[in-house]
Amino acid sequence: MPEIDVVRTVQRPKPVSPIPQPRLTSGKITQAAEPFVSANPVLIDTSIHAVPANPQFTGTGPALPAEPPARPVVPVKEAPLIFAEVMPRFPGCEEMGLSKEARQTCAEKALLSYIYEHVEYPQAALENGIFGMVVVRFVVEKDGSITEAEVLKDIGGGCGRAVLKVVESMPAWIPGSQQGRKVRVQFKLPIRFEPSRD
Repeated sequence: MPEIDVVRTVQRPKPVSPIPQPRLTSGKITQAAEPFVSANPVLIDTSIHAVPANPQFTGTGPALPAEPPARPVVPVKEAPLIFAEVMPRFPGCEEMGLSKEARQTCAEKALLSYIYEHVEYPQAALENGIFGMVVVRFVVEKDGSITEAEVLKDIGGGCGRAVLKVVESMPAWIPGSQQGRKVRVQFKLPIRFEPSRD
C-alpha cells in the first residue's frame, strides 16, 4: 500500500481593521479617519449636551422638586414619672390653708370619697357574688387632665369597666412637679368591691 503524505496547511485569518476610537474635538465626539462600515448603518447622536444644575422634568409627568420636602417634626411625649418631688393631688383641699402633708392626706381622702360616691357596684357582679379588688392605672398630665386610663386587674362582672368610667370622668387634678416644672405622673389606684352586709 502506497504511503500518503499528509501536508498540513495553515490558513491565516484575514487581518481585521481595528474599530476606530472616538475622539473629543471642540465639544463633540467625532469618529476617526476610517469609519467602521456596517451592512446596516445606524445613525447615533453623539453630541455632548450641557445638563443644568437643577434640571426640571420636561416629559409628561410632574416636575421634580428642587429640594426634598422637609419631614414634619413629631413631638416626643415624655414618659410619665412614677414618683415626683411634688405629687399630683385630687382637687378640693388647696384653699384650706393646710401644710403640704395635710393637703396630701386631704386629697387622698377626697379622691376615695369621689370614687366610692360615683362607682356603682354592677348588678351582674352582685348577682354572681363577685367581689375583690380592681386596680386601674392612669396618668395625670401637666395640665391636670387624666389620660391613658386602663384596668390592670379586673374581677369581672363589669367591675373594671365601672371603675374605669369613674376615673375617666374625674375633674382635673393639681399637677405634679419636678425641679420646679410640671411633669406627667402615673398612678395606680386599687378599688375594693364588697357586697354590703345589711
